[in-house]
Amino acid sequence: LLGAVTLSADKLGGGNLQPVWVLLALSGPLFLAIGNVYRSKFWPEGASPFVLAPLMLLIAGMFSFLAAGLDLALAPTQIEMPLLPLLIQVAIFSLGFSFYFVLQKIAGAVYLSQIGPIIAFVGTVLSVLLLGEELSGAIAIGGFAIIAGVLIFNWAQNRRNNAA
Repeated sequence: LLGAVTLSADKLGGGNLQPVWVLLALSGPLFLAIGNVYRSKFWPEGASPFVLAPLMLLIAGMFSFLAAGLDLALAPTQIEMPLLPLLIQVAIFSLGFSFYFVLQKIAGAVYLSQIGPIIAFVGTVLSVLLLGEELSGAIAIGGFAIIAGVLIFNWAQNRRNNAA
């Protein structure tokens, strides 16, 4: 959390982004963790990840479609999307989330929630390498905090498992 906050504060300090977008990005790991804990607590008895993940994506897609429809009604525009690439993308995401859910069942919600801050750090590093963003001390501090947090959690978890 400290690492993600550090990375976000650095983006806010740059002055070129509106705070709402930085806060929205910072909320990503939080919502990921909430979803992981919810799925762990309320996983339907005997349900397969290969059924739940595609259903979750279909429902999210329906909500997105409704939201896009409202937006299009307010500002009509013409969108052309070939069906085959769309179906391939849906299949890839469904399979990917299915394996994500399998990993959650195996490792648990807290282990899986570690991916959010790691993605934030990797995204920041990629933005420096590929998009030419300036490297700041906050990136190093935030990255160190994220990596340290993951290592400390895993070390503590291994100690707890070995003691049991």
